[in-house]
Amino acid sequence: MPLESDVDIFNETNGIWSYVKHFGCVSESGKLKAMVFVIPGNPGQNEFYSEFGFRIYDRLKYRFPVYVMGHLGHVDYPRNCDRYKIPKHSNCLCTRKLIPLKGNEYLYDLNAQVKHKIQLINKYLEEGFQLILVGHSIGCWMILELLKNPEIRKKTLKCYMLFPTIERMAESPNGKKFCRFTLPCYPILRLLVKLFNWSSKKTQDSLLDTYMVWFMDHLCEIGRINMGRQIKAFLNPETLDRNIELAREEMARVRDLDINLIEKNKDILKFFYGASDGWAPAKYYEELCQRIPGIDAEVDNTGIDHAFVIKSSNEMGDIVADWIAKLEQK
Repeated sequence: MPLESDVDIFNETNGIWSYVKHFGCVSESGKLKAMVFVIPGNPGQNEFYSEFGFRIYDRLKYRFPVYVMGHLGHVDYPRNCDRYKIPKHSNCLCTRKLIPLKGNEYLYDLNAQVKHKIQLINKYLEEGFQLILVGHSIGCWMILELLKNPEIRKKTLKCYMLFPTIERMAESPNGKKFCRFTLPCYPILRLLVKLFNWSSKKTQDSLLDTYMVWFMDHLCEIGRINMGRQIKAFLNPETLDRNIELAREEMARVRDLDINLIEKNKDILKFFYGASDGWAPAKYYEELCQRIPGIDAEVDNTGIDHAFVIKSSNEMGDIVADWIAKLEQK
């Protein structure tokens, strides 16, 4: 389905341009005056969350604007500026390159990503409107960091934490695989990505088509085309470096669960875990419930994967939309 309400807006942070995918506009027709901001996992490409963001917007009958905030450095600059709302003085953005990662890691690390989200929220959250935060994976950890900001906390109505990687990432089954295999083998993986980029467009399209047929046969033809374009954008050596570097930092930094912070914000947090999630195992859910009695948390019983944007964007969007709809009834 074409995302007719989809608008890309570019923003500059510390000399780095990133973009927000935006669905809808502010309206006071609804009972609840709120705006939804989605914070992705890693990789933090907005395009992967387009279907999810639009599904929330659509299911709520266009009453709440939805903003999907990608991560700094996870998307290359556009090659056609006319498609986007880019200031006129920056209309040569399509000829520029992202600031290199090496020597500038601080521009793309977890702290920078959190500051980036604060900046965007302050920029786009309308006066008098409340904030609904939807986080996925490491986006949930970022939400907890956002809640340390008094101004953000005061404006936040609810936070939905989907497949939350907020503790012991390196100790999780997938974290162990990442540290033992992905990191040591990354130079080889990066070389393969480079070879893919050096190959002809015909070869690239053929490889992507084969992947789509084998792993994404559930998608319609338009869906496969869109997902193929997103995967192709992801397979960029420089942006992939930033994805891996951020993941490396996640393994080192996301360790102990911040019990005090969660207790303090217990009334606005809702956690959603996967039944067989390799990044946030169900046992983390069980321990969370034991350590914080009465916490609003549940385990998915429908088989949605951690990377729900690949196969279950609409299903996950329906669940989140239903949660938000219940807020209107209170």
